[in-house]
This record gives sequence, C-alpha cells and structure tokens, in this order.
Amino acid sequence: MGLLLSGCASQTTDNQTTAVSQINEKTTVSKIVHDERFESYGQFIFPIERGYDESLTINHIDSLLPYHSHINTQTTIDVLNYMTDYHDSIFYDIYTDEEKSADPSKENTGPMSLS
Repeated sequence: MGLLLSGCASQTTDNQTTAVSQINEKTTVSKIVHDERFESYGQFIFPIERGYDESLTINHIDSLLPYHSHINTQTTIDVLNYMTDYHDSIFYDIYTDEEKSADPSKENTGPMSLS
C-alpha cells in the first residue's frame, strides 16, 4: 500500500526518528519513512519493501510508483503534510501482540484512513 507528504527539515540517520517540520519537494523519502510522527506506519507510506535510494526526494517519487501516471508533486506534499497533522488517527493496528507473535505475517497489517 502506498500513499503519498516546506521549510526546514530535521536531520535523520538510519534507525533514528526525527520529525520533519514541513514536507516539501526536496524532502527525502527516507526522512518521511523515519519521521517520528509516522513511527508505527512510516514504512507503509511508500512502496519501499524492495528497497529505494535514500536520497530520493518527493519531486522524483514517480520512480517508486512505476504503475502510476500523472503523479502531482504538490498533491503528494499536501497529503503528506495533512498526515503529519493527523498522524495519530491514520494507521490502525488490527492484531494483538499475541496474534502477531503467533503469525508474523500479521505484523505489518492494518488499514490506513485519511478521513
């Protein structure tokens, strides 16, 4: 599942979460994935399970979405910034820790909602 997130951004490194203050066309996918506001679901915002260039910016996001056309960078930025405002009510974990322990395929399962 993939969704799509101006100003100054915080620095991040591998396995470190930091909030990006405002997302713009130069914000990297890596900064969004590791943004502390998306802690439980940052890895689901973009289709990155097959890997990606950590320097990839939002204005080049189309390389992650080869089956999509007419990707509007500003719309992507608007949606991602909206998500930073309402991050607590976007991803819903539907399995208990016990269920995930019994079946690891349930670890990264749950619906996302922007309404």
